[in-house]
Amino acid sequence: MFQLISIFILRNRRMLLAVIAVLTLIFGFLATRIELSYDFARVLPANDPFAQEYEKFKATFGEDGSVIVLGVKDSNFYQLKKFNDWYQLGQEIKAIDGIEAVVSVAGIYTIQNNETEKKFDVRPIISGKVKSQEDLDSIKLTIDALPFYNGLIVSEDKSSTLMAITFDKKKLNTKSRLDIVASIHEKAKTFGVDNNLEVHISGMPFIRTAITGKVAKELQLFLVLAIIVCSLILLIFSDHLK
Repeated sequence: MFQLISIFILRNRRMLLAVIAVLTLIFGFLATRIELSYDFARVLPANDPFAQEYEKFKATFGEDGSVIVLGVKDSNFYQLKKFNDWYQLGQEIKAIDGIEAVVSVAGIYTIQNNETEKKFDVRPIISGKVKSQEDLDSIKLTIDALPFYNGLIVSEDKSSTLMAITFDKKKLNTKSRLDIVASIHEKAKTFGVDNNLEVHISGMPFIRTAITGKVAKELQLFLVLAIIVCSLILLIFSDHLK
C-alpha cells in the first residue's frame, strides 16, 4: 500500500506540488483574515436561567465593565494649573470617538431647586477652565458640600480624586477599543508628567485590552517558535536520511 502511494506521489509530484502551493496560498490568505475576539468567552449557555437573568440585568442597567477609571493621589489637587489640566484632560478624552461620558471633579453636576417651574434643574458646576485661584477655592467648597460625590469621585479624606470614563457600548468589544485605551493612557501619562503626579488607571476595558495585547504577542511568539522548532526537526531528519 505504501509502495503504491509513493509511486503515485513520484509520478504526480509536479501536480501535487502545484496543489500544495495553491492550498498554501489560499490558507495563507485566510490566515491574514483571522481576528481576535475582544469579548470574553461565554461561560454559561444562552438558555441557562442565570445567563438569561444576567442578560436582562444588562438590558435594564446597561453593559457591565464599560468604565475606565483614572485616579490621582494629591492633597493639594485644587491648584489652578493642575485643576485646569485635569479639566482639559477630561475634555480631550470625551472628544475621543467611542467615549460616551467623562465624570470628574472638573465635570460634575449639582441639583438646584427651580421654584418657578416647580422642578429640579441639573447644572454643571464648571462650564470651562477656572480663571483664578479664588474661583477655584469657591468651587472646592461647593464640591465638598455635595455629599453625593464624597467617597465616590473624591476620597473620604479629600486626598485622592478620580475620573470615570464610560465607553460607547458599540465600540466596547471591537478592535477600536485598543486604540481608545491607548489614547486615554497616553493622555493620562502626559497629564502626570506635566503635573509631577502618578496617574493610576484601572477598569475592565483597560484590563481586557492589556490581556488581549499579551495574548496577541504570545500568539506571534508561539508561531515563530513553532516554525523554528519544525525547521530544526526537519533539518535533523534530513541529515539522518542522507
